[in-house]
Amino acid sequence: MPRTPSRRAASIKVADDSPDLPCVIWDMSDKGAKLAAVRPLLLPERFTLVFSDTVHRRCQVMWRGEKFVGVQFIDG
Repeated sequence: MPRTPSRRAASIKVADDSPDLPCVIWDMSDKGAKLAAVRPLLLPERFTLVFSDTVHRRCQVMWRGEKFVGVQFIDG
């Protein structure tokens, strides 16, 4: 499925008791996204991508680089 360029601010929630980490959605499809994040090599295998106060998606890391991480959406 083709990804659409986005360049949209979002955040990564690793745990309920930790602060959200800022990121930028670089491109996105219905199934996943490419995120620009600080220290993507240190992100856990699963986390929640927060688009807004009401929109969240659970993610599974599919690949990592020094500046980007590719995720698959694992919720409905």
